[in-house]
Amino acid sequence: MILIVSDNEEPTTDLVIDWLLYYQQPFTRLSSSTPLRIEKIYHTSTGFECVFSFERFGERKAIDTKDITSYWYRRSSIKVECPKIEYSDPVIEDQVSEYIQCEYQEAYKILDSILNRKRRMNKYDDNNVIKIKYLEEAQKVGLAIPDSLICQSKAALVPFFNKHKGKIVTKTIGDPTSLFFAGFRYYTSRVNLEDVPDVFGLTLFQEEIKKEVELRIFYLNGKFYPSAIFSQLDKQTEVDFKNYNTKRPNRVIPFKLNNHNEKKLQQLMDNLDLNSGSIDIILTPDNKYVFLEVNPVGQFEQVSFPCNYGLFKEVAEYLIHN
Repeated sequence: MILIVSDNEEPTTDLVIDWLLYYQQPFTRLSSSTPLRIEKIYHTSTGFECVFSFERFGERKAIDTKDITSYWYRRSSIKVECPKIEYSDPVIEDQVSEYIQCEYQEAYKILDSILNRKRRMNKYDDNNVIKIKYLEEAQKVGLAIPDSLICQSKAALVPFFNKHKGKIVTKTIGDPTSLFFAGFRYYTSRVNLEDVPDVFGLTLFQEEIKKEVELRIFYLNGKFYPSAIFSQLDKQTEVDFKNYNTKRPNRVIPFKLNNHNEKKLQQLMDNLDLNSGSIDIILTPDNKYVFLEVNPVGQFEQVSFPCNYGLFKEVAEYLIHN
């Protein structure tokens, strides 16, 4: 049985599940809206396993992790039911409740470690994207990266701005999904120094890299699926292709990575312990690869569809073959 943890309304998951249904493969899809009850964690000759249950359509279903053949962490999270304690003394009630919550949190960590032992695609910890760490690791394997600065004052920014002759951009330090789910969008944007106040919240700035094309590469278990996005040909998308022009979409074509940089990217993914992810790279006019970031749980429709890579089928078959 294949276990999938994903948001309830996540189209990539739906498209992969279409293939699982085609291949008549049993699967269970869970999200944070389906709390789990850990029934027991038990020892076997090969390690620990866990039996957990959840309610669906008015019926409680149980799963034994020994029956899980592969695990896909796509999005969302697993929530474990924790009983509430009521006591006449509120201080004791709070202390006991905190103790029980800690115990259940430890039990969840055990379940998470058991799932991560399985043949898997991604894991929950892959949510913790640290862009600066990924840039450091990319630099270690020999990939070029943009000069970067995080600061909160105009005085600290000005030397960086002058160093790059005013050609700098700003982007988020992390991945503020709360803004996304609130309906806001955030894009990499050019910096106009006149618009910058003397003091501001901590912000990530980078030199603007001139691009021939923008590369979005989906990676799965040792194989790269690269696409070239001609985002620089459109004023709306030239800084960030994610600022999509729906009326006049960017041209996207399959791309062939050179062996030298593919080996570097493979080493990077190995060092980051990632067996899947969406990689963003700028190819400069002088044919230089500049690494921007990798999102372990990034979307890959915009690579699969225009390049005819059939990635939903590829993911399904990876989960099936064990």
